[in-house]
Amino acid sequence: MKEQFIFKLTPVSRTWLDDVTKDDMKPILQEHAENLKRLAGEGILVFDGHCLDGAFGVIVLLAEDDISARNIIDQDVFIQKGLMTYEMHPFVVTISKGLS
Repeated sequence: MKEQFIFKLTPVSRTWLDDVTKDDMKPILQEHAENLKRLAGEGILVFDGHCLDGAFGVIVLLAEDDISARNIIDQDVFIQKGLMTYEMHPFVVTISKGLS
């Protein structure tokens, strides 16, 4: 049975909100979004979101174990390019209202 893991992704730059509006960031943001959509389609992504002030983002994944979960998040372009770091914790969604 797969377990849930929560990731808190934190930007390494204090100018993150300004940086993401630059043209050179658009392909990176697109790749990040496409990866999350793929993970959702594969039933791996439980949910994701981010703070509107740019403080951090949250991703909840389903994985066999913590090593598998880290392998998945390590493939994200934000992590690969060193734009964000993350904390990972075992997690469980107990109550959820489907928002879209």
